[in-house]
Amino acid sequence: MINLQELDISNNKLHDISPLQYLVNLRKLQMNQCSLQDIIVLSYLKELEELDLSANPNINGLCFLHNLTKIKILCLNKCKLQKIASIQQFINLQQLELFGNQDLDITPLQYLKQITKLILNDCGIYDISPLGPLVNLKWLELYGNQIINIDPLQQLVNLTYLDLSCNAVHDFSPISFMSQQKSRICKTNNQCQSSTDAVDLARKMKRIYTTNFSLRQLNQKRLSISARLYSKLDQISQKFNNYRMHFSNKLVLLTLNSGSDCQ
Repeated sequence: MINLQELDISNNKLHDISPLQYLVNLRKLQMNQCSLQDIIVLSYLKELEELDLSANPNINGLCFLHNLTKIKILCLNKCKLQKIASIQQFINLQQLELFGNQDLDITPLQYLKQITKLILNDCGIYDISPLGPLVNLKWLELYGNQIINIDPLQQLVNLTYLDLSCNAVHDFSPISFMSQQKSRICKTNNQCQSSTDAVDLARKMKRIYTTNFSLRQLNQKRLSISARLYSKLDQISQKFNNYRMHFSNKLVLLTLNSGSDCQ
């Protein structure tokens, strides 16, 4: 098996992964939910380009992986990580997933200048200033955090997908540049200070999703009021009641969607 290039051993209780050190030609390794603790043996796999260690909450840090400089895709979702200082050693990293690591310190991410896709959903983040230097980002997910200020995002002019749903953002003007591109923005369950930000985007974008926005005096022809998957039909009805007094006479299309918030 010395020539093996891809290996998926996910969903196994692995107490000893030392034999992996001999698979020196591995390019892709997936070990989701394997009850891993000691991952030092992975430092021998210097040809790795894609590594998935998601759902291993007991791994003892990333410092042992400093030799893996060829990694382009790294998935560490739900690993109970808080400190990721050694993440900057992955100089060729293009995609990083850190979903579900509560109270995560994202400061070291500022050094990943080459990264194009970053997933930071449900990480307890409130300060996103370390993301400002990541000008090559095209895909950014920040769902379910505690973000209020998104000024650092105005530097990310290459963004084509942005998810800010379920945060506490009041002002979306820093990402107004996305309305002039073929971009997708998800920002449900936030509180806009006024309708200005959302309406300005709506005038230029094909669709705008406005679940739980505090919008007034909408002057649009198309409006989509989406609810999350767990919403009940009576909740959707209540949303309609809350909005109907503010519809303009120009409205010709109304969508009440109980499915996905983003398309």
